[in-house]
Amino acid sequence: MGGASDHIGRRGALAIALPLQAGAFVGFAQAHDLAALYASSLVFGFSYGAASTLFPAAVADAFGREQAGSLAGLLFALAGSLAALGPLAAGFIYDRAGDYRLAWWLSAACNAVALLLLASFRTPVPTAADEPAVA
Repeated sequence: MGGASDHIGRRGALAIALPLQAGAFVGFAQAHDLAALYASSLVFGFSYGAASTLFPAAVADAFGREQAGSLAGLLFALAGSLAALGPLAAGFIYDRAGDYRLAWWLSAACNAVALLLLASFRTPVPTAADEPAVA
């Protein structure tokens, strides 16, 4: 996806990766055989890897290289911490429903929300105050 992002931009590449990941979640929800699980896993692995590697670069594009490390670190720390809730929620859903389908559908919905947020985000316009002082 890195090569694609060089041509279509980071946001464009993320706009491809997020629906692919949502599609993988739908594939997990609908899978009835091992082949479907393998196919969904391949799509998920590709899309997750693409989004994970594009994200810090997109943060740098939006907020500048000086802030990228701090912001990406903060966001990945939050995402990792909140991701710990996913298995708990999926287990709760499984205990109530007897399967994981709702958890997969909710995961796909979260990706749809992420895609909407990506589409609505406008890159901040640098101002004179953002320019480094010349000594």
